[in-house]
Amino acid sequence: MHSSLIRKGLVLTVVLSAGAGSAFATSSRVDALSGNVGMLDDTDFQTFASETDEAGANVWLNNNGGAISGAVSWDGTAVAVDASGDSFSATWYNADGDTGYSAGVATDGSDVALSGSYSTADGDDNRAFFGGLSMVGDVMGVSAGGTCRTLTDDAVTQYGGLVTYNDDVVGAQAVYNTGARFGTDSSSAALTYGAGLNVSDATGDMGLSVSVGNLSLAGEFMFNDWVGIRGSVTTGASYDVLGDGGLSGSSGSAFGATFHAEGADIDLVVAPEQLTGGPYFLTGNAVGSIATMSARFDI
Repeated sequence: MHSSLIRKGLVLTVVLSAGAGSAFATSSRVDALSGNVGMLDDTDFQTFASETDEAGANVWLNNNGGAISGAVSWDGTAVAVDASGDSFSATWYNADGDTGYSAGVATDGSDVALSGSYSTADGDDNRAFFGGLSMVGDVMGVSAGGTCRTLTDDAVTQYGGLVTYNDDVVGAQAVYNTGARFGTDSSSAALTYGAGLNVSDATGDMGLSVSVGNLSLAGEFMFNDWVGIRGSVTTGASYDVLGDGGLSGSSGSAFGATFHAEGADIDLVVAPEQLTGGPYFLTGNAVGSIATMSARFDI
């Protein structure tokens, strides 16, 4: 409960995981590209608040099954909200020159989490430092961390870390990704690879896992000024060093489409595993959302 509420409070503030396309983008574009850190996006202000003044004056709306989220940005300020069932979160962002700030609150009706961040921009470099505080019943949880991204025309490097504490459980995570970026007038792509570390201590019960070979390939292509396609594939392996889990692998993919008109974008993303796996393939009923949609409008 603690970790989920802390993540809810931080989700619009930090992410630990260029080129062509419409001038503005949405959360569905990020999902279709599997969050590849080499693909620049206008919603990056939700990680690096110092980029809020680059977002322009827009309204974003996202529909992911029963979850509704959105944001509005103007004059270097933005407000993002997320509502799903009994859970609700809101985050405020502001940029002032090369620095930015954010403050957020999340609640599930009875418990609450607070979050905040400070970020800087220096040429190709963006840095964000963040923290969170949650109260679940009478037990308090805290979290703190940071992330840094260096993004050039042909390369990207990103690393970050997060430390959490709640109810005598201490956790620490670290990630590192690097890779190459490619682009033409009508297309863009990024290939990244990296590794991660996850450490936990629950009253003396240590946990340690290492992830390696985390590959992500994402790209998009615009057929013309108003329609395009995008997609991504990811793969990785994780080794449970202290437990009995051993070595395990994972993979994923996503694809989507974009429709652009003057002053507006509509982005769609489909999760193939919802179409081809398990309940949907057998019964037509998916466990999660098969497709999500985002829209952005000038204001």
